[in-house]
Amino acid sequence: MVYDQERYEIIGDYIFWRYADDVRDYIFESLEKEFPDAFIIDELDRIDISVLDENLPIEIQATPFRNHSPLIAEFEDRIRRQTEQNVVISGQCRLFFDDALLRYIKKGLGTNVSINLDWLYRYMKEDKVRIFTITYDGIIREMNDEDFSFLLKVSMTCKKGEEDDLRIIQRNKLKIALKSLRGHGFTTGEIKNLHKAYYGRNDKKDKKTKDFNAWLVREGHSDRELECRHLYNAISNLPMVNKILSCCCDDKSIGTGVMSGFYLGLFVRNREDIHANDKTIRIHFADIYGIAQHIPGYLRKKELWNFLRTHPVNQKTFYAIIRGETDYLWWAKNQTNIDDAWSS
Repeated sequence: MVYDQERYEIIGDYIFWRYADDVRDYIFESLEKEFPDAFIIDELDRIDISVLDENLPIEIQATPFRNHSPLIAEFEDRIRRQTEQNVVISGQCRLFFDDALLRYIKKGLGTNVSINLDWLYRYMKEDKVRIFTITYDGIIREMNDEDFSFLLKVSMTCKKGEEDDLRIIQRNKLKIALKSLRGHGFTTGEIKNLHKAYYGRNDKKDKKTKDFNAWLVREGHSDRELECRHLYNAISNLPMVNKILSCCCDDKSIGTGVMSGFYLGLFVRNREDIHANDKTIRIHFADIYGIAQHIPGYLRKKELWNFLRTHPVNQKTFYAIIRGETDYLWWAKNQTNIDDAWSS
């Protein structure tokens, strides 16, 4: 089967549906079988489907994505806002979301995020909400206590304060974006002109440049457009940056998080080419744009990172630190040549 990349997101064996319309017919059909004599209607007052005779609103929530990564916090915000509204108005609700998302989280592939669904579990136990997963090809399954016993424990690799971390980052994201963009010399006018050029482009039918971020790195892009793309990606990657600053980052995509830290001015190398990779490179903590104070991982390891402002380390040591493989401050106090100790 050939999948429309604009409608589906494929990560390994996981096929995510990106729009409610992709599964709406399956859900509608199942409701018709359950309530054969009921009046069932689509899109009434922002409710995806309503079973009028039962005063039953149906919420269908696709998984939002950015840069091919599921946005778990945004997913949670969306389902909470609509589900709580439905419960207040109707006293009940049914929620359908992607089976691929549940399996994705269960396999630990989303370890750079956390999700708090205790509010939803409470609604389920009070018989106010019934929760179902549905696959891209229409297989529906109702969730149970066992599913929630797992979901309620989902957290980032760091076990302490994971939920608070993510929420703090969400609250501070605009402050971080402001300082970073200004630090790179961007202005409202410049960003506005980029968007004007994007919306006025001649290649609107080109799928490769349909997204603004993709357009920024189209063939023939300018250095400034590339810089903007790097910053946008880095800001969206703040949860990973937080894990790095917390020194507990063991994700396979750790390199992406480190690069984001460089673009955000948190780390600096003694080489202009941040893609370079050799034994002469030294890295130190810089926080050029003053954003670290808004990231809980830094506050948690403030003594370490402030020490690394004036004590650059080689790349191998740096990666050992951010993976939590070494208590660097202890080494620094007890080793005369820590760099050599970690470069062997």
